[in-house]
Order: sequence, then structure tokens, then C-alpha cells
Amino acid sequence: MVWGLRPRQPANAMCVHVAKRRGLKNFSLLVSHVLVPPAIAAILESPGNKVQAFLLAGHVCSVMGYWEYPPIAEKFQVPLV
Repeated sequence: MVWGLRPRQPANAMCVHVAKRRGLKNFSLLVSHVLVPPAIAAILESPGNKVQAFLLAGHVCSVMGYWEYPPIAEKFQVPLV
């Protein structure tokens, strides 16, 4: 996976490219590319944090992998399941 790109981004970019090439005038995308690991880290870094563990989204991990999560679990000593 290219750093910074999520699985849907290349497909969405290709849709825009094809729509422009075909001259489509009535075309739009509503995208919600989100990064979960930075959000988890932000929660764990907050001063009033009382989170003891996270239950991760399996469907996301099956697509993007889980490689970003072990460093967070180690740094904050919080289980990420």
C-alpha cells in the first residue's frame, strides 16, 4: 500500500479521471476517507482519557491491515482487539 493512500482512494481517483475523460457533467463523489489510528492516538493522548481498551473494526483491518495498531498498543499500554 502506498503511504497515505487508503484502499478506496485509488478507485475514487480513477472514477474522477474516467468521468472527466468521458466529459460527464453530472458527476460527483461523496467520500469519507478516514484514518482510525490517529483518532485512537488522539483519544489516548488526551489528559482526561480513561479508555482501557479498543475494539477495532474487523472489516477495516481485513482491508487495510493491522500494522498501524501494534505501535499504538505498545506506546500507550492499551489492548487493541
